[in-house]
Amino acid sequence: MSVRQLKLLSNGAKHIFCLTHAPDFDGISSAALLVRYLSAPESGIFFGYPQSKDLVAMLEKLAALKPSSSLVITTDLAVNDDAIPDVTRVLSALKRDGNRIAWIDHHPWSDQAVQQLRAVCDILKCGEGNKCAAELVIDALGVSDEYAMMIGRLAHTADFALKGCTDTPLLEISNAITYLKRQGEDMSGLRRMVKMVSEGDLDGEYIMGSALEYTRETELEVPKLQHDCAAYDVNGLRVGIGYAKGIKSDQACKLIQEQLNTEVEVFVDTNDYSVKLRSRAGIDCSPLARALGGGGHPQAAGGQLSIKSDSGIEGVIRQILDAAKASLKKGETVR
Repeated sequence: MSVRQLKLLSNGAKHIFCLTHAPDFDGISSAALLVRYLSAPESGIFFGYPQSKDLVAMLEKLAALKPSSSLVITTDLAVNDDAIPDVTRVLSALKRDGNRIAWIDHHPWSDQAVQQLRAVCDILKCGEGNKCAAELVIDALGVSDEYAMMIGRLAHTADFALKGCTDTPLLEISNAITYLKRQGEDMSGLRRMVKMVSEGDLDGEYIMGSALEYTRETELEVPKLQHDCAAYDVNGLRVGIGYAKGIKSDQACKLIQEQLNTEVEVFVDTNDYSVKLRSRAGIDCSPLARALGGGGHPQAAGGQLSIKSDSGIEGVIRQILDAAKASLKKGETVR
């Protein structure tokens, strides 16, 4: 992808819309870069999740606005194979109304997804696992100033190395994102955060205050997670499953791993029954994420349970274990 390609694609666009990943700094910073360098309006930012039904719902929400002659940029979200027909249907309809489509993501994609999305996208950049989405957006914008390099570096750390990160401001940002994403379905708090990040205000009162609220809300949940997690043998792998409300994924999975000495960690957030997965090097947890309707990286992924609390926690664990037995493999190497 040539430099400044996004800038060229934005010329003459009536509006710029950004669809990005809600719960992490890579998605936030990707949107912030578009706000800063393309003057994308905050009102045009949509937040979503990699689960196929959520991704399609977000695209359809945008399409319902009936944009025309505009630029639609999706970042930090992969397309799973079961979502290909609906995603291409919505994008094709947007193209017929004169919209331009860019999709920039660093998660693994199947050859089928790449081939079919390329047919409906003006720009498709995907599957480059050595860079985070924000770094790919920076490449597409062709920018290299101090701000862009700082955001790219922070987003890379947040996406690939947050579990062992000791950068206090970045950890506080992560806490703030987790708190803000559940403060109303309109995600207005996250839009405000995007604006602040686009201005370089990473340690202001709003972000730090939100991080403090996260700490207050979760201080009672951490002991519950430590009490309610358990280890299971799945195809020769030691898999830890735990559940609590609102703890961010890296923190929760680290707590499970430290308590149970597991190879794969599964955290269920009982706020919305989303599932967060982590695994050791060489063990690919993403097939389990896909089995649960999600996706992600080999060692960090997520999904969404199809059953809720009325099935009881036993039903929740049973669904996870059934999916794990069908998808996790001992000794499977990750390239």
